[in-house]
Amino acid sequence: MECFKEFLIIYAAVFHSIHFVKTQDVGFLNAQQKFALELFSTISGPDHSTDVILSPISVSTALSILLIGSNGVTFKQLFFGLQYPTNYSINLVQVNSNLMIKNMAKVGAIEFATKLFITKSFSLQNNFKTSIDKYFQSGVESVDFSQNVKAAQRINDYISTSTHGMIQDVIKSDDLTEYTTMILVNCIFFKGLWQFPFDKSYTFKSDFNIDNKNTIQVDYMYQENSFNFGYINALNDAQVLELPYANSKLTLTLILPQTIDGIKNLVKAAKNFDFTKLSNQLTNTSVIVSIPKFNTTFEQYLNSPLTNMGMPLLFNKTVSQLDHIAHEFTVPKSLALDGLYHKAVIIVNEEGTTAAAVSVASSFSIKPTFTADRPFLYALRTNSNIYFLGLYAGNPQ
Repeated sequence: MECFKEFLIIYAAVFHSIHFVKTQDVGFLNAQQKFALELFSTISGPDHSTDVILSPISVSTALSILLIGSNGVTFKQLFFGLQYPTNYSINLVQVNSNLMIKNMAKVGAIEFATKLFITKSFSLQNNFKTSIDKYFQSGVESVDFSQNVKAAQRINDYISTSTHGMIQDVIKSDDLTEYTTMILVNCIFFKGLWQFPFDKSYTFKSDFNIDNKNTIQVDYMYQENSFNFGYINALNDAQVLELPYANSKLTLTLILPQTIDGIKNLVKAAKNFDFTKLSNQLTNTSVIVSIPKFNTTFEQYLNSPLTNMGMPLLFNKTVSQLDHIAHEFTVPKSLALDGLYHKAVIIVNEEGTTAAAVSVASSFSIKPTFTADRPFLYALRTNSNIYFLGLYAGNPQ
């Protein structure tokens, strides 16, 4: 049976600079946020007890490409699964996706790359090929999947280059067969420096509360500085802290529940929260900050989460309805998505700091404190877009 394989590969670290030229419309931004929060909630599970990091903006881009190549019920499932408004047009999806990608290109520290690897006998429909090139800046490359070792090496080389060597050997030669027709790869790479670096000499070990009964020892970064900070009533009075990056409008936004076991209710509240208005609810003030250093890797096939989000036909090899991708004479049987694989990595540390000696603040300080010693949410975001969304629970995948 002819199969369509799609692999979505992500790498994340820390950021440098940003300059936007134009924004996407409200309908698109709302859809992006709703999809991000719904996907995150579905993936993190009912207990939210495992570390998670994902790039919803990258997953939605890959699915939007498949949306353009779909028809019938599959198109409807993808369209509403991506949370687009009922009166939204496919042209608006394409135009706003293009604006989003162009804005990322202006960032400087975010690199975004998409490529279709297709079998040599596979012929893309002209409208599909034109659309992904014009609006999604996707390249197309022919490979011989029957030469599975060489094909896997070529795709892995592309992934490694696009992620600066941080993600390698994703595609195994055994993943590829004579029936593989196409692999869609999307990579996003992010690295940068804190605007206010954490001094390594301040880093200390202390307990992190996994739950009400169990703790682990982690390294905490520490500093006192002025940050956007506040308590948000709509997020169950969670503490919110924005850590800015150098020369940037991008922040790492940390959302800390009031209690050790508050993460479930926080995730539930976040699904209905408008993050485009979050920064306006915070006040710039001096804060004593203690947050864990962490390095999280998360990988998962998204077949089950996307099916649960209302997109099951995408993976149905009998009635997938991806009929607008390839010419029929090159595809003897129906195309279907064999698997959508997502991998994300985020590294949060003191990168860019200078050495100095100073004592840790006294617990008697009257300044606000943000001590992330229990499970919390975080988002790498601007006021418009959520680039990465994560949960730190002190429990790696």
